[in-house]
Amino acid sequence: MHRLAMGVALGLVGMLALVPDTLAGGRPGGHGGGILARHGGQRQRLAPRYYATETFVTPAFSAQAEEVADTTTCQTCRYLRLKNETGQKLTVYLQYRTQTTDSKYRWYPEAPATAPKALVFQLKPGAESDLYHDDWQINACRVRVWAVAADGSEWLDYKDTDLWLVEADDAGERYYAAPEMDTFTFSFAR
Repeated sequence: MHRLAMGVALGLVGMLALVPDTLAGGRPGGHGGGILARHGGQRQRLAPRYYATETFVTPAFSAQAEEVADTTTCQTCRYLRLKNETGQKLTVYLQYRTQTTDSKYRWYPEAPATAPKALVFQLKPGAESDLYHDDWQINACRVRVWAVAADGSEWLDYKDTDLWLVEADDAGERYYAAPEMDTFTFSFAR
């Protein structure tokens, strides 16, 4: 049951042989990988329907692998959660950079370089809290976050330096594959 198909894959034209799993040395369970492609300047995850074996492309037969592949996307931001381990009430200041609905990145409430304006949160001793800006749960690729306690103690490590919520890979790209956005927890410690 061989079919030859002319295909266009990521802008390259080529001949692909579609064969049953057993003819290509089969990989039970398929794989949950995928290809990251750029479309209109945006990275997007292409769900794998086939996996390559030297010169063949074979269907992945695992329904579970298909389900995982179809629900995994390329994430560039994480939700932010703050934890207060100082033993004191903190006033926390936050500036965050996130992706907008038009797929551009923007700092909120304003860019650190142009204005010192920041969101302000009160965090009780021992508290762990997800943050919201109006009714929107804050998610970001990077933040500026600092705090001051009533006794004058300060946590300023990330006041003038970006804290990245998504680590860079070997190529310097900042993304991770997940079915939904992860949460990054930042702790203020004694």
